[in-house]
Amino acid sequence: MPIYLWFVVLCVFGLFVFRFWPVSVSDISDDPFNTKPPQKPNYYISTDVEGEFAIPAIELQTAIEALIAKQPRLKEVSRSDAAGFQATYVVRSFIMGFPDFLSIKIEEDTPTTSTIKLFSRSKFGYSDLGVNRKRIQGLLFALRQDLGA
Repeated sequence: MPIYLWFVVLCVFGLFVFRFWPVSVSDISDDPFNTKPPQKPNYYISTDVEGEFAIPAIELQTAIEALIAKQPRLKEVSRSDAAGFQATYVVRSFIMGFPDFLSIKIEEDTPTTSTIKLFSRSKFGYSDLGVNRKRIQGLLFALRQDLGA
C-alpha cells in the first residue's frame, strides 16, 4: 500500500477517535467553578460583570435553557437544581469532534437580579485558539439579545 494511503487511513482513524471519544460525569468536577483553573490556555471563565442581569434567576434559567436547546453539537452531561441552577454540557467541534466542556451556574443576587457564570474548557490540547472565549461571549451576546437587555 502506498504511503499516502496510510496517511489517509491514519487521518480518518484520528477523526473517528476524537469524534466518538467517550465523555462522562467523571471527566468533570462536582463544582467546576470552585476548582483550580487549568495550567494551560485552553479555557475561558466569564467575569461577574459579564454575567450580571436585571432579571430574576428563574427567568435567566429559562432563557439560557432555551438558548442552549438551539445550540448544535451540545449534550448535557450533568445538572443540579439543588442550590440554584448548575449544568455542564459537552460541545463537540464541527469537523474533528473534539470535546469541550461548558459549565453554567446561575446565582440569585437579589429577587430581581441574578448572575450567570460560564466556564468553557477544552479536554484536549494546550491552546484553544480563542474558541472558548468566543463561545462564552457569543452565548452572553445571544442571551442579552433574547432578553432584550
